[in-house]
Amino acid sequence: MATQIKLPKPTGTCRWIRPDSLVDDLLEGTALFRIAVKTLRGEVVKTYKVRYFDRGFELIERGTGNRYRVDASFGPKAEHWTCSCPDGMYRNRTCKHVSALNKTTLGLGV
Repeated sequence: MATQIKLPKPTGTCRWIRPDSLVDDLLEGTALFRIAVKTLRGEVVKTYKVRYFDRGFELIERGTGNRYRVDASFGPKAEHWTCSCPDGMYRNRTCKHVSALNKTTLGLGV
């Protein structure tokens, strides 16, 4: 029987690039969001253009154009949110997009 190696959970930071106009930028689809994740291979930094839609968010990754939709319609807690990224769809866990958006948008009133 093979021994399974349990890797440490990645850690990271997230921030809005222009927080002073965040609500307007979210509604217009021009908000910029940065997620930095520390992994065993080093730090991975990605920037997304974010738009708020009816109880959710659309993220467009700068550079690749990858699009992800975060559905926040099932409640305010991250475990109730879903994301269309591979981690959210196929690995049955809360992804970095959900974790980061949940932590930084609660209380905005959007």
